[in-house]
Amino acid sequence: MSGFKLNYAVLASSLILANAVSASERLIVSIELPTNQVESLQSGNSPRGAVLPVTGLTKSETCLILPSGDNWCVPIVKEALSSSAIAAQNSANGSRYVSMKVAVPDGLSLDQAEVLLKNTGIYRHVERDVAITSMKSVVANNWNATTPLDPEFVKQHQFNRNTKTDSPIESSVFAMWQLIENPLKDVSVYVFDTGFRQHKDIVYDVGVNTTVESYDNERNGLFLEDDFDPENLCNNSHGVGVASVIGAAINEVDMAGMVNDITLTAVRVMKCGNGFLSDVAAGLDWLSDGDPFLYDVSPDLPRFTGQPGIVNMSLGGHVASGCPFYLQSAINRAINKGFILVASAGNESKDASTNMPAACEGVISVGAAQLYDGSPDIAAFSNFGASVDVMARGTSVIGLSKDDAVIGWSGTSFSAPIVAGLLALLNKDFDLTNKMVKQLVTISGVTHWAEDSQCAALGCGSGILDGVKLYQNAVLYSNGELDSASYSLNVLAPCRQQWAVDNLYQGASLCNDVRLDLLGLRNIKANEAYRVVSVPKGQGASVELSGATVIGNFTKRHAVVSKADLTDVDVYVR
Repeated sequence: MSGFKLNYAVLASSLILANAVSASERLIVSIELPTNQVESLQSGNSPRGAVLPVTGLTKSETCLILPSGDNWCVPIVKEALSSSAIAAQNSANGSRYVSMKVAVPDGLSLDQAEVLLKNTGIYRHVERDVAITSMKSVVANNWNATTPLDPEFVKQHQFNRNTKTDSPIESSVFAMWQLIENPLKDVSVYVFDTGFRQHKDIVYDVGVNTTVESYDNERNGLFLEDDFDPENLCNNSHGVGVASVIGAAINEVDMAGMVNDITLTAVRVMKCGNGFLSDVAAGLDWLSDGDPFLYDVSPDLPRFTGQPGIVNMSLGGHVASGCPFYLQSAINRAINKGFILVASAGNESKDASTNMPAACEGVISVGAAQLYDGSPDIAAFSNFGASVDVMARGTSVIGLSKDDAVIGWSGTSFSAPIVAGLLALLNKDFDLTNKMVKQLVTISGVTHWAEDSQCAALGCGSGILDGVKLYQNAVLYSNGELDSASYSLNVLAPCRQQWAVDNLYQGASLCNDVRLDLLGLRNIKANEAYRVVSVPKGQGASVELSGATVIGNFTKRHAVVSKADLTDVDVYVR
């Protein structure tokens, strides 16, 4: 630091504090006050520039000469009186002390500074300031590295690693935690629901209501069910249950949410469990600022000031004619703003293609899985079919309820927040669009269905979304390695390469074989295949790929083709 010699005694009061870089670079000094000074300080009669009866002190600081020749001016009582850090305490012999912080200048070590201050004889104690952090921060810094101590955590089965024998419908949440590189990054989650309640284990950052019970203005900044039910006639706690699966505090109380460091917003789109899709669309337009008239008709609705994030919609209504235009338009606007939309597939044991918003374009549709005598399959209540993207546990999902209770919930409503929680975790490390996330979801499922299962017959999307597989696929995508071509010899482990060369059929060469790994494709079903074609490099391809050369049809995502087929061409997969 420069400027120690330029009228530093005059500027000391401001410069000393301004140059305190961190708590580890500060010292705390304590001066013993004579009895008369203690009394005047306590009575408030002492002038701010009081001179203490200690030889060599003038007004508010004393200056020490450093080895460099610069002056180091340190504060005395005036600095203490102007600081909220005054600490006048009784000692064992009844003396009083004033303690104050002293910044250590650049080029001077703490050890050197401590010796200089002690040698002045001015200070009774010279001690190092100690950096601290709040307990909340300590928990946050380690939340993804240790097993939560929340009492109900042992029942939160979705945290278990997905295995064929022990946990075939779980989502490997805890194992995904270990992969996250930015656990303290704040992520935003928006829960569209009903029955939001206060609970000691959950914190809503903000909330709004977009339900309209009549044609006058009722959309506003209230969101708790009690705000709309003064007589307490509604017993619904669905919203707090869904929100808790994603974001209950990891704090050794009740249960653990899947994501810590989260901004959780409650969007009330139903009244005590029932509502209309138009109010869901209004909630989406609130997020995207997509409706220019929204605030005209609802001036009490606060402006959205949050960031794009995950939207969970554990709700639905049946529309046989497809997604309504007003709803699809609102969905499109939200997706274009960067939101990722998740919805429950429904609980009617029917084809999910008519359940909206889950079946609307761009929405990730989530069905429910269940164990039957240890065997995984679709839950008896869950909707199914081609419109379902992925599955998650759907029975005995631990969540919060009203009156500070913790209960086991069931339904696709509680499968969806498991998926939403995994995507919120993914947002810690990756900045992906809704379209890309939807693709990753369709290739990151794990299927342990038996051949005669209902899932195999009816359709359960890509299977149980596995957090570890999801994260690993996101890494591959970010590195440009999700779809790749490698020489077959390079794909083999080194110990197998020589064996392969020695045992090739006559005339064959692994140096001419290329392995295609098309991990961006979902698992190929038994009656499906994909076609790989090529066109001359740089010429592009029409939608019809007319004139393209067919390299081959394949039934697995890994295939071997000839090097010649990939030379100076662009390759397309259909």
